[in-house]
Amino acid sequence: MGKDCLVAFDGNVYSVPARRVRPRQLVEIRATKSQVMLHSTLAAAGGSTLLAAAYRDTDRLFPLFGLPGHLGEA
Repeated sequence: MGKDCLVAFDGNVYSVPARRVRPRQLVEIRATKSQVMLHSTLAAAGGSTLLAAAYRDTDRLFPLFGLPGHLGEA
C-alpha cells in the first residue's frame, strides 16, 4: 500500500480509505470476474480483514474506489 492509499491491479488503480490503512501496509488482492477486494494481511480487532471492495473495472472508465462501482461505502 503506497502512502497515497492506492493499489494497482490488472491495469487499474484502486484505493482504500486512508483511515483503514497505514503507509506501506501489505494488502492482499482477491479478485473475481466482477469484483476486486482488498484485504489486510492482519485481522482487525473484530476479526475482519476486508478493507475495501469494488466492482471490477473492465472498461477502465472509473478505476478508483469511491467512484461508480464502489461497494460497501454509503
